[in-house]
Amino acid sequence: MPGGTAPSHAQIRPFLPPRLRLSSKWTLLYSLDQHGISIHTLFANLDRGLRDRDGGFVLVVKTEKGEVFGAYCNEALKDASAVRGPAQRWAGDGSW
Repeated sequence: MPGGTAPSHAQIRPFLPPRLRLSSKWTLLYSLDQHGISIHTLFANLDRGLRDRDGGFVLVVKTEKGEVFGAYCNEALKDASAVRGPAQRWAGDGSW
């Protein structure tokens, strides 16, 4: 993105599934700046934020080098440590 800034919803929208491009409401569910460094907070915010919605979420990651990448996820992430122990990993369906 220009100047290393995070992408806006207008820049992300063309890459979403067609039926989701029409949505005009975007809600920030988690940000390191606002919510701190906690994977548990990320999972809780996603669960709470997606509970009453039809559709998924856009995950945008900015690296220490300023690189930006992301993905559209059609359901909340699940903490795999509940199934596999205190491992430092997770997967969308709780497996791995």
